[in-house]
Amino acid sequence: MYLENIQSRDKLTIQSELVKSAVLFLSKDGAGFNGVDTEFGNSLAQILRKRRQLSPAQEYQAWKMCRKYWRQLRKADPEIILPKKWINRYRLEGWQVWNDSKGSGPYTLDLIGDGELSCTCEAYSNGNECGHITLAIAQGLIDSVDDINDESIESTQPIKQVSAPSEPTETNYEMLPGIFANQGQLAALSNLKKFALGESIMYLLTGFSGSGKTTLVQAWLRDLRESGYQGRVVFTAPTNKAANVLQRMVNRWQLDIECLTCAKLLGLKPVIDFETGRQRFKKSYNDESVIQDYDLVVVDETSMVNEELWRYLAEEANMFTRLLFMGDPAQLPPVNEAISQSFLEINESSHLSEVMRYRGSIAAMADDIRQNLGRRGEPFFETQYNEDGSEGLFVLTQESWNDNIIKAFQSEKYLEDPDYCRVLAYTNKRVASINKMVRAAIRGPKAPRFVDGERLIATEHYSVANPFGGSTTVLNTSSEMEVNGTSIGMEGRWKVWFLDITRFDDGISKLIPVLHEDCQKEFERTQKELKQQAQNGERQLWKQWHENRSRFAYVDYAYSHTIHKAQGSTFTNVFVDVTDILSNKRRNLVQMPGEDKKRWVYERNQLLYVAMTRPSHRLFIFE
Repeated sequence: MYLENIQSRDKLTIQSELVKSAVLFLSKDGAGFNGVDTEFGNSLAQILRKRRQLSPAQEYQAWKMCRKYWRQLRKADPEIILPKKWINRYRLEGWQVWNDSKGSGPYTLDLIGDGELSCTCEAYSNGNECGHITLAIAQGLIDSVDDINDESIESTQPIKQVSAPSEPTETNYEMLPGIFANQGQLAALSNLKKFALGESIMYLLTGFSGSGKTTLVQAWLRDLRESGYQGRVVFTAPTNKAANVLQRMVNRWQLDIECLTCAKLLGLKPVIDFETGRQRFKKSYNDESVIQDYDLVVVDETSMVNEELWRYLAEEANMFTRLLFMGDPAQLPPVNEAISQSFLEINESSHLSEVMRYRGSIAAMADDIRQNLGRRGEPFFETQYNEDGSEGLFVLTQESWNDNIIKAFQSEKYLEDPDYCRVLAYTNKRVASINKMVRAAIRGPKAPRFVDGERLIATEHYSVANPFGGSTTVLNTSSEMEVNGTSIGMEGRWKVWFLDITRFDDGISKLIPVLHEDCQKEFERTQKELKQQAQNGERQLWKQWHENRSRFAYVDYAYSHTIHKAQGSTFTNVFVDVTDILSNKRRNLVQMPGEDKKRWVYERNQLLYVAMTRPSHRLFIFE
């Protein structure tokens, strides 16, 4: 191991060069790494051999490894040549270090497990790296490997973990201006700080609606930044809608953090399984995974992470890219799964059980449902609202419920804000019925299927072929848009609507083809015949079936959608069809995070809980 004598390099550059040399030496023929560190160290060495720069978090972990494997490095008898300014500045005698240029010292170096060095200087005691340790390792402070043992030299100051921000210990700890942590948040914040700089690669933070998960994460990230943490951070969520909510949130926090969907982060493309009709993911040819560009990944809405997506995420977790999963276990599980695997597979976790943000009748009702997910009977709903009626729970007759829906979607506020109101139901059939009812009332029963100003939602992922190979996503599932113009034309043999749309999430305009209603029955008949032939052995016909289907974008009116698709969204006013929800009779035997044993949970109660926690102001229901 050799460090060039370059006069202009400062302490951090010297440390960087030392780290690179140490890791490359240790990775050769298994010279130093052992056990769980082997894969970690060799991965780091591979990055260095490709002459790529290490991120700050990667370099920090490599520096810890350099100190951990001091014995192996000393056995190699490395030659280190330091710049003259370092030789003149520091004086080394055994375990003592003086800074002669400042007239300070001596500082005592100490061993704290596996040969890791600490220092009694003020910089180290404040949780920062110090040049004394860097110099000691580079200079070969210990004359022989036998001098390193488990007996530590007595230090004059308490030892603190390198680069770890100070941990709050009082219950009046102010996480953010005017926001004080409760005991659960205090413990979780301490654990998250250890996770960011420790050895674990995945961590789980759970909490119910209103327990302060996002506030806690905001405080944690601010503390990390203030303590000098330079790692790249990204927020991600399973759906495009949830990712957009995250982006608005971090913008309010004034934190420079990207927000991506899990598919975008992992370079995945959603596809439809021909035989089951379910959406799955596969690696995209033209969208590379970018998750390894980040040191810390925060996965929100964890309850929506299905088993397949969980596997993709978990495979990417390592010492360079740590994953924090965050979610509400009382919310809906992934489709056809009892509970997200992310709630079951992660060993280290914190759970926030104390609700901090509930207010008013909606929150009280949601809390009651959440605490009784195993209840067989129907909850009791009662109208309750504040003095001016701007917030509250309103129980209506179906006629009054319908009238209020129409008024909400005809209001100026809805034209200004697409999230002003939404109707939620359990089944696709009921959603279609509501959309038809609202659309007819607003546009008239004889209006064309699409008109300018129409607000739509994508019911499936839609992409177009890329001339360089692969495909380019135009619409993600649940992407919302507004129609700017319409025309009718042909797509192959099929009559289509060409819609000029603007996506709400990024303001980009696109032209999409939607199968015309005049061709709907013929198209469905053709697809049914192809599917039957493919299932009967002519499997090559699946390709034609898929090509036919992928020609078109699939959209619906955005007045109503299922509760599953609403998860992760917030609307000012929400209309919920409770009768439709109660038609769900499914129950699952699950073990919730923080509980000792499994219990029966009725999915209709989870549906109600998600629906009740979507409005920010008013909830309208009919029974």
